[in-house]
Amino acid sequence: METAIVQKSQEEIITEGFTILEDVIDDTLFAKMKHLGEMYMQRTYQRYNASGNLLYNLFRTESLLYDFLLPEVINNDLIHNVVTSLLGKKCHLKETLIFFSYPNNDKQALHSDVYDYFPEQEIELPATVVAVQFPMSDFNVFSGGTRIVPRTQNVFGAQPDLEEEEKLEGYEVITPQVNKKSCLIRDCRAWHGAGVNQSEEVRAMYTFVYTRNWCSSKGKVSKDLYFNLDRDKRHLVTV
Repeated sequence: METAIVQKSQEEIITEGFTILEDVIDDTLFAKMKHLGEMYMQRTYQRYNASGNLLYNLFRTESLLYDFLLPEVINNDLIHNVVTSLLGKKCHLKETLIFFSYPNNDKQALHSDVYDYFPEQEIELPATVVAVQFPMSDFNVFSGGTRIVPRTQNVFGAQPDLEEEEKLEGYEVITPQVNKKSCLIRDCRAWHGAGVNQSEEVRAMYTFVYTRNWCSSKGKVSKDLYFNLDRDKRHLVTV
């Protein structure tokens, strides 16, 4: 059963640029992630509040990976198998972040997280960087969840600005429904951007960034975290 899910997810990311894995986090782990995330977000907000909002009410923590307190997330076999099916058995975990927005943030322009390696030749390549996003509340149009444009992971050239997005031809901007305890895995080249949070709650998500082994160095972690990772996951990081 898991092999079929991995294959289906791999195919969706290769063709569409993203996939969704439903209910990959249990209630206990989700509660721990939410509690931990609230502390990290409060600390980050206090740092930036003195100088005003960062990126129009779109905040991000520093990387939390070094002494991340929940190795169970990294140890998730299904997610690990999907990621390694795309990036290879020796891929790296580069960083762990929380992105969050308070209500009525500005809409974020569509963008890609990865530059084209050979833009002039327009050579289509497989994914080199993959993000695994865990929403802390249901992500949808109302909450301003991640907008994504399917099949843009190998589209070359500049992404459209907000005005041009409304007139985008040949592509559809969608906001996938990603419920809490689920995750969205995306090729970081695919165009994406945060929507407007119309809810009354903070919209937040953990993001784990994985890369091919030649694309970045391994994220550095504490010995406590390293030895709490399953042996087959320790290749992702270094101490």
